[in-house]
Amino acid sequence: LISAESQCGNFHDALTFYHKMVEVNVCPSCYTIVTLLKACTKMKDIVAGQVIHSDIAEMGLEEDPYVVNGLIDMYAKCGSLCEAREVLHEMPDRGVVQWTTLMAGYIEHGPYPEALLCFEQMQMDNLVADSFSFTCAVRACGLLGCLEKGMGLHEELMLKGFEKDLFVGSSLVAMYAKSGSLIEAQEVFDQLSNRDIVVWNSLLTGYAEYGLLQDALRCLE
Repeated sequence: LISAESQCGNFHDALTFYHKMVEVNVCPSCYTIVTLLKACTKMKDIVAGQVIHSDIAEMGLEEDPYVVNGLIDMYAKCGSLCEAREVLHEMPDRGVVQWTTLMAGYIEHGPYPEALLCFEQMQMDNLVADSFSFTCAVRACGLLGCLEKGMGLHEELMLKGFEKDLFVGSSLVAMYAKSGSLIEAQEVFDQLSNRDIVVWNSLLTGYAEYGLLQDALRCLE
């Protein structure tokens, strides 16, 4: 019932049913808990999320990776990055998914340098970055104007064969375009076999911002 209400967008009703479940001492499954955390995220209701976090501790579910990732995601998307980071650091076996979720939160809400620090700490944990974590790191470089760091990441991406991934490629185009390295932005763009509106807009905006209007118009043809 909770899942059905949540899928229909009735997030308040889902939470009401959950509280009734707790009142009659019915223990929810990990799936139910994660569904409720997603409902809190959709509503941006950090207080409800904190209540569920407290319940998670009481039920002894703090070490379940599925539940913990739901907590990190909820806190990160609601802008409570300190709490998201605390949850991550309390994990005995934090992985790439958890680090990337936190990175995405910093990119959405700031401060952006923390996203790069997360990427570096993840690598210090000897975790192998995937395309999503690389995408977050490159986006952070673009937002911060860290071209040299971004170029270093680009080299790593090429070695791992990720540079033709649409999300990775789009982040690289945006990073180079924002820094005015439009030749590099165009080169990455040309190597992409699939291009969506986001990557087209990144390239077009870069040309327009640096006064290359003919090149910007060419993107519209």
